[in-house]
Amino acid sequence: MNSKYDDFDYTIGVDEVGRGAWAGPIVGAAVAWPTHDLPSIPNAIHIQDSKKLLEHQREEAGAFLRSKFLHSIFGVSPESIMCSGIQEANRRCLQGAMRRIVRQLQGKSYKILIDGRPIYSPGMAPIHFLIKGDAHEEAIAAASIIAKTYRDAYMRRLAKKYSSYAFEKNKGYGTKEHYRAIMKYGTCPIHRKNFEPMKSLTDGIGARV
Repeated sequence: MNSKYDDFDYTIGVDEVGRGAWAGPIVGAAVAWPTHDLPSIPNAIHIQDSKKLLEHQREEAGAFLRSKFLHSIFGVSPESIMCSGIQEANRRCLQGAMRRIVRQLQGKSYKILIDGRPIYSPGMAPIHFLIKGDAHEEAIAAASIIAKTYRDAYMRRLAKKYSSYAFEKNKGYGTKEHYRAIMKYGTCPIHRKNFEPMKSLTDGIGARV
């Protein structure tokens, strides 16, 4: 999968998770995937789109990737998402993760692959935006796994503080259980209250916790 990038020391994969959630942050990750001297990946570790992996597979792959590959993580809070808008928050998330990993690669050559459609002019080259890149490029898939496992762990911690919403299960996404909790308890500080469908769901309910 990396043969067309073998003129570079690294392929940097960048991806984010949490864009469609009702609560919690957006989290971006960047992974430096070496063109040469790639760490041996055990057969039990699956490097693919994080959405296609079972939770235990993601956790195992995430732990492996964090231990073997240079990576960076960048989060944007619900408050910032509500203030700046989802597009701007997504741009900041991807750009923040990308810049952090680049600082770790001083003196090395690299190509950057970002999952999704172009959402900004990054001013850094060479960069390519790839639609469904997490399904086709291992570097992006690795970034998606690290971002997902980091955000899931963060939401499990928040579940202890906001126990009414079962964030340890739904991770802030719009499940039926999450919907019922909002109808019963209202919103909490990490809900994205001014974004649909949250805005319509919570009209007239407000924050109660």
